[in-house]
Amino acid sequence: MSEPPIYEVPLSELTPGHHLARVGSREILVVATDDGIRVWDGVCPHLAGPLLEGRISRHRIVCPWHRYVFESSTGRCQTVPGRIWKAADDSRANGEAMALALRPLRHEIQGDLIRIYGT
Repeated sequence: MSEPPIYEVPLSELTPGHHLARVGSREILVVATDDGIRVWDGVCPHLAGPLLEGRISRHRIVCPWHRYVFESSTGRCQTVPGRIWKAADDSRANGEAMALALRPLRHEIQGDLIRIYGT
């Protein structure tokens, strides 16, 4: 049995190029990029800022908290293109460097409908 989608949205709702959604406590960001549709977790990987409140375009996503900039099509951080050290008070801290990138959400497009899954 396949997993049911946590959210569905028509492609027509992506005007002017993105769609923001809150599903329970989950935040979802759908962006129409030059390379196609991308679906990202709406939480910034830096310090969990709310990306849905940031600036969003087909080329970049800017976190409203610390102005980290991510490529809309790849999710890669443009502000810190290499790695950053995890802060000592970060629960994920283990002395290792951390690459920053948006977390993609699994999705499929059928006709005019995007189905988004929780994993």
